[in-house]
Amino acid sequence: MNSYPHLIEKLIIMSCPHPVAFRQELSFTQIRRLWYMFFYQTPFLPELSFQADDFAIFQRHFHAKPAEMINKYLITDDDIEVFKYTFSQKGKN
Repeated sequence: MNSYPHLIEKLIIMSCPHPVAFRQELSFTQIRRLWYMFFYQTPFLPELSFQADDFAIFQRHFHAKPAEMINKYLITDDDIEVFKYTFSQKGKN
């Protein structure tokens, strides 16, 4: 990403189970653990939470405990600024 930023328009990472398997294993306990799935499907709230405190969520996610990456130098402060810029663009996400 650092070497060729002009080649990346969007990055989409999907990690989800097959819908049938998901429904078969769904329980109340599992629903409680998946609160974030429902949160990110609501209108406006995810965008507001990302924008809060100048997109501090990226700094927390990549460099702060308990979500700190094993090698936090894989994502630099410059990379985080790129995330902030990208997510601040209206209608682009």
